[in-house]
Amino acid sequence: MKCPQCQTENPSESEFCSKCGMQLMPSPDIPVTKTETVLNPKEELTIGSMFAGRYQIIEELGRGGMGSVYKVLDTELGEKVALKLLKPEIASDNLVIERFRNELKFARKITHKHVCRMFHLGRYENTPYITMEFVSGEDLKSTLRRVGHLSIGKTVYIAKQACEGLAEAHKLGVVHRDLKPQNIMIDKKGHTHIMDFGIARSLKTKGVTTAGMIIGTPDYMSPEQVEGVQVDHRADIYAMGVILYEMLTGDLPFEGKTPLSVALKHKTEIPREPKEFNPQIPDELNQLVMRCLEKKREKRFQNTAEILNELTGIEKNIPTKEMILEGKKTIFWAFLRKLKERKIIHTVVVFIGGGAALIEFAHHILVGHYHLPKHVVDYIIVTLILAMLLTVSWQWFHGEEAVRRKSRRLRKAKFQRIAALIAFALLIAVAAWQFTPLPEILGISPSSAGLSTEDSVQTASPEEKKISEPVAAEKPETKETKPEPEKKTPPKLEKAESKPEVSSMLNQGIQAFNQGNFDECIKRMEEVLKIDPENTSAQYFLSEAKNKKSEKAQEQEINEKLKIAQDAFQKGDYRQCAEQVQEVLKLDPQNAQARRLMSQIRMRMAQQQAKALVIEYVQSINSKNLVAFYEKACVPQLFQRLKQKTESSMSMFESFQSTASDVNIQFRGLNQAEISFSNIIAGVSKNGLKQEFFSGQVIWRVRRAGDTWKIWNITSTPKEKKQISQNIQTDSLS
Repeated sequence: MKCPQCQTENPSESEFCSKCGMQLMPSPDIPVTKTETVLNPKEELTIGSMFAGRYQIIEELGRGGMGSVYKVLDTELGEKVALKLLKPEIASDNLVIERFRNELKFARKITHKHVCRMFHLGRYENTPYITMEFVSGEDLKSTLRRVGHLSIGKTVYIAKQACEGLAEAHKLGVVHRDLKPQNIMIDKKGHTHIMDFGIARSLKTKGVTTAGMIIGTPDYMSPEQVEGVQVDHRADIYAMGVILYEMLTGDLPFEGKTPLSVALKHKTEIPREPKEFNPQIPDELNQLVMRCLEKKREKRFQNTAEILNELTGIEKNIPTKEMILEGKKTIFWAFLRKLKERKIIHTVVVFIGGGAALIEFAHHILVGHYHLPKHVVDYIIVTLILAMLLTVSWQWFHGEEAVRRKSRRLRKAKFQRIAALIAFALLIAVAAWQFTPLPEILGISPSSAGLSTEDSVQTASPEEKKISEPVAAEKPETKETKPEPEKKTPPKLEKAESKPEVSSMLNQGIQAFNQGNFDECIKRMEEVLKIDPENTSAQYFLSEAKNKKSEKAQEQEINEKLKIAQDAFQKGDYRQCAEQVQEVLKLDPQNAQARRLMSQIRMRMAQQQAKALVIEYVQSINSKNLVAFYEKACVPQLFQRLKQKTESSMSMFESFQSTASDVNIQFRGLNQAEISFSNIIAGVSKNGLKQEFFSGQVIWRVRRAGDTWKIWNITSTPKEKKQISQNIQTDSLS
């Protein structure tokens, strides 16, 4: 094929010009995919809902280029799996679906601990879906975005596991063709799992995948994929080299404004060595990456076993502390590592140690010995605590940015932090000034304005007198050089004697609250309020204790009702179980255990109701009372259609004998289901002759109406025919 821009000859299956990158017209032998309209699912997949009558939705994991992915429970197997719903524009392409189906046969052959297994490709209500193994963890791309580049040990550890999974796939003749960090999951134990072999293609079989079709992501695409020529397992080795490059440096080897520009750089430009960005990379690992990124596949590693041998040799020279230990990588340890990286641990230790000492001795020394006002000391403590929180937050976010950009701006950060702390302290001071008079903040007594201690006590309120009395009594003793005549002190107020008792009761109540003894706390706080009705601490703890007592009683009631519900469920008494669960949901509408139990109850009760409905149907035929059954069990529109034909059928025979078996119910959502069963009806004529009236499969489509189900569609299929004509179909009823 000749390029219309530079007139360069290209292979007929090429999609882009090998010289200038111009997009070429597709070859006539490449089939054109016809588009068909595919309807979206009628019901939104919400948590707890059912899909395809089998998969119960647990949560949505994400949305990607192919469609939405959900974590679901396979109710038939009792296991959690991943469910991927394909987008309508993909699902409408029959060739794409056929390719997935064809290639899934090969992907399912890969059984390896480092490969995520593909289970099933199906279709439900015009929506194709794929089920696969569910891996709880984080994909490698998200990890790199969060922490930047990885250590040498972690990089080698992840790469070895990924190569082991690739080696197994290549052994079976399967190439991934779209290997990238988004398709590599790291579980909670640090194990690697390669996903999405669904677009892979067997090298030994000519599948539906068209030659010349470019499959892959430009950032990780090998040169031969860019050219659109036939690829082999060495394309995955090139992608592995790009992934290693990104793990070691935090950046991709090539970047561009458009996907096409990136793809062309993979074909024409030589990347800079990763050691230029990260000098800690060993020479052996640096050479390994560059060999994986060779433009000509003949110069790359020829199989993943060679890469594994190289990585194993490199791993021996890496310190043990840099390696990822299986089963040890938890969220807690990762959090501690972040604290260490951001230099937060020492800050927290200093503030906690200093804060504990300050709180322990500040009131004793500053208030008791130096007689500083208590609220001034409280302001200082609160300011220091807020400064600690501000410092820790600053270090956290600044440390994350420093790790990501590999920059150290410590001096600038220190100056900025000091300026922010000063500004914050000024804000606290201004707020205190607005709400508290200046003499009260600074602890200035009236004597500083020219009044004697005695005068100040006499003009003060009873509370101020109580504080001033010891000061007035101690003043003559402290001034030995200038003895003053003995002065009369005001008589002690009886109200002052109650303070130690109030303080003791308040402390006892708070201690009882912290121990969870809310009755004792309520009792003590009520006693305090009898003596001091304006005590805000007692009012607060009294209110909180009553709330906690109420919550504790409610929690105990919920637990008791849930236990009764569980026992009733085990015994098969679903009505009692439902009553208890409904009472729990009235108390706590978001109770997860109750909501899960209610879902199970509805399914079990629906199964019982379905069997009971079929039994009632059989009995109504045997008693020639089928019209009454239809009137009770069907929606009015369907009953009006069935009434005349049913009366005519019932009059044809003297009696009927009916049996039903193989009753099954499949849910189509929370409020719709299909009940299917095998039915045999024999009629006895007036002259005593027995004749088979019907034998085949019956399907009722039902919808929930309160606590019962109503039939809105009936389909009967005799054994000898594919579809009946004598019974009623009401597809228009909804």
